[in-house]
Amino acid sequence: MIGTNRQNMTSEDGEGLGKIEPRVPMRMGRYIALLGFSAIVLYLLPFVINKMPGYDRRFGTFFGPLLDYGYSANDVNADIVVFGDSSAVFGFDPVQVGNALNLKVINLPNTLGSLAVTQDDVLRGYLKHNKAPRLIVFYFAPWDLDFNAGKPKENLFEGEDILLRTAPASEIITYFRHYPLHLLNYPLEFYSSVVQNSLVTFAHHTSGQAQIVARHGHADVPAHAPSLSEDCSLPTALTNPVGSDTVDRFINSYRSQATQTWLYISPIPNCRNAQLITNRSYRGDLTSSPAALDPTFFALDYTHVRAPGVPQSSEIFTQALTKALKSEPLSH
Repeated sequence: MIGTNRQNMTSEDGEGLGKIEPRVPMRMGRYIALLGFSAIVLYLLPFVINKMPGYDRRFGTFFGPLLDYGYSANDVNADIVVFGDSSAVFGFDPVQVGNALNLKVINLPNTLGSLAVTQDDVLRGYLKHNKAPRLIVFYFAPWDLDFNAGKPKENLFEGEDILLRTAPASEIITYFRHYPLHLLNYPLEFYSSVVQNSLVTFAHHTSGQAQIVARHGHADVPAHAPSLSEDCSLPTALTNPVGSDTVDRFINSYRSQATQTWLYISPIPNCRNAQLITNRSYRGDLTSSPAALDPTFFALDYTHVRAPGVPQSSEIFTQALTKALKSEPLSH
């Protein structure tokens, strides 16, 4: 009897195991399919969120609202439009300059990363939805005058983000066809940016869209950003001579009977070796060499003027414009 029961139990256990074994790979298959589906959703989600209204305010990067300003500046009809790298975003106050000249001045914000991707898209878009300005000033740091020649291979997320949000599908496809790895990398950059920007927004006050509009495309370097020391030295990468082919092409292509185009070279920190740049002659229509300001006015990147230095930097820009306008008045 005992032997019979053991045989029956073994037989029943075997039948039970036989019924369970096929379910294991089925369950594993479902788990793998679920993980794969989740991965696809997480990959595609940033592309969907990017198109949502208010994306730049809720999820975007620090520069998101700034970059969006230029693309949404319709019926502004400024007298003077400034287009340049991020030295223009932080380096002068369009309202201060406009009040001094009794003209409407705006800045169309860019970063070096956005310029590398979108080029002059924001300026072309502005001209489609506004009256032709009387003057376009190309405002660049001396080391960014030919930014296409030294086009950055990294930190392009800002440009790709705005490209996906504003460009037609054909332009987006063309770009990512040339840079397929960037398409794969975009979601990772997106999630990293969302976390980073959320922490910065929580810890520090950042410029909102309404403030950017009121300031005509100007923003302040975050107050917590450290400044250069007075005994600073410009790195070799910034003091090496560069061409100006990219900016020259812009200046020539946008000049017309109704619109003048001038180049302005942004101020640099007066570091120990600043003369390597200030003693160099540039093509600048408003200045042949950049002004050198107190190094403590600058952030550690040597390019961005911090808020305490903006009034002086704006005054220098105003003086350069005033002098040039006396010899070459704007058309009406």
